[in-house]
Amino acid sequence: MADEEGTAIGVAVLGLGNVGSQVVRIIEEGAADLTARIGAPLVVRGIGVRRVDADRGVSAELLTDNIEALVS
Repeated sequence: MADEEGTAIGVAVLGLGNVGSQVVRIIEEGAADLTARIGAPLVVRGIGVRRVDADRGVSAELLTDNIEALVS
């Protein structure tokens, strides 16, 4: 999925446990390296979780319990 400029690649993460939280961390902290490697920035567009009200250390705007909305 490209952003308005047609360059960013949108990523949805399913789950924010050990693996999902590290995927988000790598995307955020390694943004410059990942952009250089793939030629476009990766942007986390949403994170599917069971409970959106739990504190997860990420922006609450990214969290959803509607998994279908992430893949459509």
